[in-house]
Amino acid sequence: MWSLHIGNPEDPTRIAANVVTGIGFLGAGVILREGGRITGLTTAAMIWLSAALGMGVGIGEIWLSVVATLIILVVPWFFPVLEGAIDRTRETRTYEITLPIMAEKVTHLESVFRQCGLNVHCHRHTKTGDHLLCTWEASGQPKKHEALVKALFEDPDVRGFRY
Repeated sequence: MWSLHIGNPEDPTRIAANVVTGIGFLGAGVILREGGRITGLTTAAMIWLSAALGMGVGIGEIWLSVVATLIILVVPWFFPVLEGAIDRTRETRTYEITLPIMAEKVTHLESVFRQCGLNVHCHRHTKTGDHLLCTWEASGQPKKHEALVKALFEDPDVRGFRY
C-alpha cells in the first residue's frame, strides 16, 4: 500500500521491495549463532519494523505509525519475561565425569541420566591413564539436573565430575 503512495504508478512495488531487501540484509547481519542459541532476532525485527514505520511516516500515515510504534514497544518489555519462564523450564548442561575403566559403569550412568528424566544429546568417552573421562551433553528441567548431581555424589564409583 505504501509503495503506491511513494513510488511510480507504473511500478508501485519498486520502492518497498528495495527497502525490504536492503533492511532484510542489514537485519540478517545482526543474527548470530552462539553455541546452541540464536541471538539478535529481536534486534533484526526491530530494524525491519523501524524501516516500515519510517515508510509509514514518509507517506503521511503518522497516526498509524504512532499506534504501531506503541504496540511494537510492548513486545520487548513482555517477551523477556516469557523468555525467562521458558529458560527456567529447560536447561542444557555438559557433564564431565571421571570413572574407573569399567564398561558396565558407563551403561549404568546412561541409565541414571534416563532415570533422572534428562535427554542426552551426545556423549564421548576418553581413556586417561587408569580412568575413563566421559562427557555427556544433557537437557531437561533444572530440578532433573539437580537429581542427577545428587545421584553422582552418591555413586561411589564416580571419581569426580563437573558441569
